[in-house]
Order: sequence, then C-alpha cells, then structure tokens
Amino acid sequence: NVTESNLPEARKTESDYFVIQTPGEYKYYKMTVVGNRDMGEATGRSTMQFSELNLYEIEKPIQYTDLHNYIDQNNIGGDAGVSIKGTQDPNKLFDNDTTTMWCVKKGTNEPTGYSKTVKWGMTQAVTLNAYTLTTSDDEHPVRDPWTWTVYGTNDEATFNGTSETEEGWVVISNITEGNLPEDRQTES
Repeated sequence: NVTESNLPEARKTESDYFVIQTPGEYKYYKMTVVGNRDMGEATGRSTMQFSELNLYEIEKPIQYTDLHNYIDQNNIGGDAGVSIKGTQDPNKLFDNDTTTMWCVKKGTNEPTGYSKTVKWGMTQAVTLNAYTLTTSDDEHPVRDPWTWTVYGTNDEATFNGTSETEEGWVVISNITEGNLPEDRQTES
C-alpha cells in the first residue's frame, strides 16, 4: 500500500497520481476518508472536503486512460454526511469541475473519530490503476483528506449495503498522511 502522497508541495498545472498497489478488475468502488489534515484541532475535525476524484487505468506501454466515461453517474452515493451549502454532494467529485466540491460536516451525534465514504459504480468492470485527488479552491487546507482507503468489489449486494457483512470489499489503496498541498489553487 502507498503510505504517503506524492502530490507536489507547490501546485502546478500537471497531475500527479496515487498508484494502486493491488489493482484488480472491479465494477464497484468506494473511498473512506477517516481523517483530515487537521485531525488534532477541533476546528478542522468537523469538516472534510475535496474537489475532484479522477480515475485512471494504465495500459502498456505506460499510458493513462481516463475512466470518467465509465462512471455510472446514477450510481454515486455513500455516506455523504451533511453538505455545507446543500449542493456539495459526492457527485461533485466526478463532474470534472474544480469549482465544485464534496464537503461534509460531522453530524452532531457522530464521535470525533468519524469517517465519510463515497461509493461509485462503473458501467463495466475496470482495472483502476491510479487516481488523483484535487483539493477545493477555498482557504481551508485543514479540511483536506489526510487518511483514506480505496476499496473495490464486484458484488452488487456488498456495494448496496445489503450484504450481511462488509467482507466483499478488497483494499486496493491505503493512504496515511496523504500530505496534499496546502496552496489553495485547484490543481492536483
């Protein structure tokens, strides 16, 4: 598993990727964020946000294929939490618009160590080899994701949460201390 982000400290117009260490061909994916940059301060722990989640398949020779067209736009969801401005739902992560974001706030009854999950289905099974995260364009880097895990499954019942267990999910990427750049330009 990748343990640190390789996104640039000073953002540039180029993209850097998180490479999946254990890729497999899956139709359903989820990403669970279990901490943001400001895990130690009360001001940041209550809110998490980022702008885009771009998915890539690597072909041989090394060629990144954007998987955006394979995302089933009607099958995006998960634990969205409470949107701050009403329209900052998980669908915004896949809209190719860095002026929008997924922004969620800890519910009043949630414990301090909460997690937020976004799930998405593909129109067909694909091998996710890499992805990028793009932070939002506001002045709150404390809200950036810091620790997260990406999973894959081919079991629709597991994806829909109707399975008896969560055992159908396979960890394909686990990031701790994902040190996204604090510069608030909206480039990955």
